[in-house]
Amino acid sequence: MNTEVASNDLMYIREVLDRTHRSIDQSAWPFVLWGTIVLFWYPIHNLMFLNVLPNWWRQLLIFALGVGFAGMILIGRRMKRRSGYVVGEKTFVGKQVTRVCSWYVGAAVLLSVLGPSSGIIPGPQVPVVWGFAYAHMVFGVGVSTDSRQYLVSAAAIFAGSMLAMAFTQFNGLILGPCMGLGMLVPGVISMRRAKRRTMAEENSGDKA
Repeated sequence: MNTEVASNDLMYIREVLDRTHRSIDQSAWPFVLWGTIVLFWYPIHNLMFLNVLPNWWRQLLIFALGVGFAGMILIGRRMKRRSGYVVGEKTFVGKQVTRVCSWYVGAAVLLSVLGPSSGIIPGPQVPVVWGFAYAHMVFGVGVSTDSRQYLVSAAAIFAGSMLAMAFTQFNGLILGPCMGLGMLVPGVISMRRAKRRTMAEENSGDKA
């Protein structure tokens, strides 16, 4: 009896994880979008300061965020219309992942505003705050979904953030590739996996 209960519990856990992986894979495109933006945004921002163009950072910030939020709206609508995209496919673990991401992003926003204004965090160190926030966020996704690709990316972003903290003058040049690729690579892997799963299901449906 105990063996049967344990077997049923394992089947349930596998089903929940499979649904969670499906939801995460289909929702990985924001990682690709923001990873691509950060990959170029942070190094350009850093080069502006190194080349004595600090007054342009606001324009760059507005442009990068504008592209990001516009992309979220446009790509989000396109993804929901795409065949195979399951709208509202949520599990308990999936909701927990969303809460984890929201918590770290919200904390990073507050630290970015309150840190420099209070003098606790120097302005040039704000990108490092985001580096650690993203490292912990990606780590949370990896642990919640038991996904090695996100755990490896979290370690890479964390290492890059430590290095950027040591070399503040070049933090954007360091964090751009670390954070950008740290989000871009696992996001692309997830999206490709979702595409393969959709194609396999469509092929099995055609055969049936």
